[in-house]
Amino acid sequence: MGRRHVRAEEGAGRAHKDGDEGLDLSPYFLTVAAQKEEKLSRQNPIRWVHANGKDTGLPSDSFDLVSLAYVVAFSD
Repeated sequence: MGRRHVRAEEGAGRAHKDGDEGLDLSPYFLTVAAQKEEKLSRQNPIRWVHANGKDTGLPSDSFDLVSLAYVVAFSD
């Protein structure tokens, strides 16, 4: 049995009518994401948020799924 790879953005906007949100601490990568999103011309585009993953400022208990990739956390 082989592995199946799915691009996250392919499912964006399908699960919830309220839309999807993406979060990144890097303004540069938010710009890259927004440019890619713009090219897709989706009916419900992803809303990109600049925030720290530890303190997002987003409402508690308002997400059904959280997915993390390429995350490095430092503790002193």
